[in-house]
Amino acid sequence: MTVPFLIENPTDLYYLTGLQLSAGSYVETPQGPKLVVDGRYTSYVKEGSIPVVASLKEALYGFQKVRFDSSHTSYQRFEKLKSDFPTIEWVAEEGILHQKRALKDAEEIQKITASALLNRQGIAYVESLLKPGIFERELATALEIFWLERGASGLAFETIIAFGSNSAFPHHRASSRPLKEGEIVQLDCGVCLNHYMADMSRVFFFGEVNPELHTIRHIVEKAQRAALSLYKPGATMSALYRAAKQVIDQSGYGDKFPHSLGHGIGLETHEWPLLRDRADTESAICEPGMVLTFEPGIYLPGLGGVRLEEMALLTEKGYKIL
Repeated sequence: MTVPFLIENPTDLYYLTGLQLSAGSYVETPQGPKLVVDGRYTSYVKEGSIPVVASLKEALYGFQKVRFDSSHTSYQRFEKLKSDFPTIEWVAEEGILHQKRALKDAEEIQKITASALLNRQGIAYVESLLKPGIFERELATALEIFWLERGASGLAFETIIAFGSNSAFPHHRASSRPLKEGEIVQLDCGVCLNHYMADMSRVFFFGEVNPELHTIRHIVEKAQRAALSLYKPGATMSALYRAAKQVIDQSGYGDKFPHSLGHGIGLETHEWPLLRDRADTESAICEPGMVLTFEPGIYLPGLGGVRLEEMALLTEKGYKIL
């Protein structure tokens, strides 16, 4: 008999039910799903097609073992479950829905593609605003307004706009620094449209910049292409990361690439899998329907950094840049 599982993370609840719930319990059983919500959502949920039960006790009745998602369940919640259901054996499982959510269906792909298109339009808009004296924060605000006016529900994450040496910090926060001639502009931005996220990075050279910045841009582009060339069904996440890392290592900048190559993206900006070289990514396989980001970067303190990021959908025939 299949062991039932309990899901209470709001993003997972939306994925499973199509309903925006700030709280609730979804139990997948061999007989089908059961949903528990409080009085705020009772009438809202009745419009859906998932059976609603009065309590978690009713949903779990008769089960001796239940799985729960340890990546989202707090220790306090775990202790409460053990106390409320002392006869049930609670089995911790990290990322119960990771694999399922990683494989996007046709509707999800359509929504992610729309988010990516709006993201691209926003990047072009930012480029059109570049001028001496404009502030990093000013651009970030203008971009958010641009997206909101075109139907976005918000940002996928806080926009990173970094001028000059600020671009050497991968997670720089937009500041009151003004743009000057001869500076690099690093843009890492993402929009949320119809619940689905986009995430892209671009660099602009505002006037004549230090030649080394051109050098590392070419290296980052080459690293990204190397990883994408292996992005095929059956490839491991570790292999993709190593392909990019090897290019950067051989160019002499290996210690200047401090983060993963990328990540899954969908209802959340950072989803499973992570493109890194470690045990859990060595066994993670690329499959059609995945949408991954590819974002190698090189960062030179005091000078600047370059990160280029694309979202790529994997199909049976190959990949498609979104």
